[in-house]
Amino acid sequence: MTKVELIRLIGNVLRQLDNLQTNRSADLNGDLLTEVRSALAKQQLKIAMTDLDENTPAFAKGIGDILASNAELLGAIEPADNGIALIDKLTCFAKALDGLVESRY
Repeated sequence: MTKVELIRLIGNVLRQLDNLQTNRSADLNGDLLTEVRSALAKQQLKIAMTDLDENTPAFAKGIGDILASNAELLGAIEPADNGIALIDKLTCFAKALDGLVESRY
């Protein structure tokens, strides 16, 4: 996965969250979901502006962590019955993104 593909992946998660908020009632921890969504959007921008070396082991590990977290997140988004589980998976996804950006230093 490249940096550009990662930015697209985050964009896809953001779109799914937007659709989820639009199609679901307020019982989905709306304020908390909005807060996490905003943090993900900021991370997407930060990744776009950060010079990441895609050829390092740290980048490969970070991408692996992000893809694993994304797979779990997708499992939580689809049923969307448990807002707390979704927030937990979103938080893990955000931490994996943070780990990738921080690994470059």
